[in-house]
Amino acid sequence: MENARRACGGHGFAWCGGLVDILTTAVQNVTVEGENTILHLQTARWLLKTIMQALKTKDLSAVPDGLKSALQGNNLLEQEKSIIVPDQPVTGDALIAAFWHREARILQDVVTQIMKDGGGEEAMAKSQVRMVELSRTHGEGMLVRNFIDAVVKEEQMTREKGGDINKGYLPVLKMLCELHGLHRLLEQAGDFTEDGYVSRRQIVWCRERRMQLIDLLRYELVGLVDAYDMSDNQLNSAIGRYDGRVYESLYEWAKYGMSIVEKGKNGGVLGYDEVMKDLLAEGRRINAAAASKL
Repeated sequence: MENARRACGGHGFAWCGGLVDILTTAVQNVTVEGENTILHLQTARWLLKTIMQALKTKDLSAVPDGLKSALQGNNLLEQEKSIIVPDQPVTGDALIAAFWHREARILQDVVTQIMKDGGGEEAMAKSQVRMVELSRTHGEGMLVRNFIDAVVKEEQMTREKGGDINKGYLPVLKMLCELHGLHRLLEQAGDFTEDGYVSRRQIVWCRERRMQLIDLLRYELVGLVDAYDMSDNQLNSAIGRYDGRVYESLYEWAKYGMSIVEKGKNGGVLGYDEVMKDLLAEGRRINAAAASKL
C-alpha cells in the first residue's frame, strides 16, 4: 500500500489522492491484536509446541501440511535442490515446496538452538529473533500456498463446467499467482539459497521470469484493480475516479479547499465568528474561574 502511494508522487501525498486516508486506516491493523512482535512470538511458540507434541504422540493432525510431510519421513531438508526449472514457468508445486523447505529449515534451526541452550523459557527468550523469522516464514508460506490452491480449485471448477482454462480471467490469475510467489521468494532470496536449496542459476531465472510476468500483466492492471469493485465513494479519490476525470476533479477539489479557508471580514477563518469565537471565549472563562479558586 505504501509502495502504491509513493508511486503516485505528489498525488500520493495530497489528501485529494485518497491514498493517505486508506493508508492511515489500514497501517495500524498489524497491531489490532497487540504488539506485532508478540504476535509473531505467539505464532512461533504454537508451531514449536505443535511440532514437539506431534513428535511425542505421533499425532500429526494439527501439524501444517508441509511440516507434516517432513515429520512423516518425507524430509523436506533432504530434498537438496529446488524443482524450479530455468527457462520454464515456475510451477505452484515448486513454489510451495520452496517455502515449506525454508520454514522447515528455520524451524529446525530454532529447535536446535533452544535445545542447545537447555530448553525452557530462558532458552526460548534467547531465540526470540529467530522465532520471529520463523513466524514470518510460516505466514508467507501460507499466503503463497493459499493463493495457489485457490487458483487450482478455480481451474478444476472450470473444467467440471466444461469451460476453457486458457481463456478469460484464469490465465491472468495464474500469472498473478506465479508473480506473487516469485516476488516473495526473491525478496528473501538469501533464505532459499543459504543451504543451497535454490541455486544461483535458479535465482537468476526467477528474476527474469518475474520481469516477464510484469510485462505480460501490464495490460491487465486496470482490469485487476477494477475487480475489487470499489466505488468512488469508498475510494474518496480525485485520481482514482471511475469516470477518469482526474484533472477536472483536482481543480474542483482545490477550489473547494480554498472556500474552506476563505477569510471573513475580521480576518478570521470562515465560521470563526459564528461558531468558534464564543466557544473559545467560554473556555477561557471557565479556565480563569478554575485558576482563581486555586
